[in-house]
Amino acid sequence: MVKCFRRKGLIKVRGRARTDSTHVLAAIHQLNRIECVAETMNWTGYTVHLTETCDSDKPHLITHVETTPATTGDVEMTGVIHQALADKDLLPGEHLVDTAYVDAQHLLSSQVDYDLDLVGPVPSDTRKASAGWSRF
Repeated sequence: MVKCFRRKGLIKVRGRARTDSTHVLAAIHQLNRIECVAETMNWTGYTVHLTETCDSDKPHLITHVETTPATTGDVEMTGVIHQALADKDLLPGEHLVDTAYVDAQHLLSSQVDYDLDLVGPVPSDTRKASAGWSRF
């Protein structure tokens, strides 16, 4: 099917892709149980990580699906998703992700190992020790 989409020009080689697990929540909320306590969210169930093409001149097609236990952090999946896309010869040139998929190691390894630009907001440093540095 992927070869057919490529022949028809629907998948752009080294185009843009986006991975997100949060927008799936609304679609599958009946499959997972979510408990909200104050400002904490506890999950029982699974998280689905969808990667789709997102070139403005092409249709958006899902190129990879990864399902994990809800306790697996999104940041743990970035390398797994990149390898899966590489195995299918579907690596984008630019991979758009949300904060949960980004850390310094992934920013570097995505360039070195896969020759792709990982684009997403870098998480802020919320450790108490980091606040002390601004006082010097």
